[in-house]
Amino acid sequence: MPDIITYCEDTQALIQELKEKYPNRIYKDENSDDYTFIVNKTPTIRNGNKTLSLLRVTEEEYEMIQNLDSLEILGTYDEIFNNEEKLSKYKSVWDYETPIEYTEEDGTVRQYYRPKKFGVFA
Repeated sequence: MPDIITYCEDTQALIQELKEKYPNRIYKDENSDDYTFIVNKTPTIRNGNKTLSLLRVTEEEYEMIQNLDSLEILGTYDEIFNNEEKLSKYKSVWDYETPIEYTEEDGTVRQYYRPKKFGVFA
């Protein structure tokens, strides 16, 4: 099974849905109010309440994710970059086209761009 990217527009809805459908697949940090969806993934990318995650899942986990109304499978990077609707959702969380500026200690302003792909499994 290839690595897949998932998109969530409302993380609170996803948390609630996981609690109802798959309570054994959600973990609550004892020291905070943070919840984690238990699957093999790189760190979740967030923009407000929207998220992207790069997952490496089994067939069983893939079927489980397909059964979640609040989590959308965008697919592989190739599938995303070749589909305008999927790419629009991807870019709404991971903006790789807008430069990010920072100032060095000597006052020099520099900028860089995020890579097109976030987190990649080695």
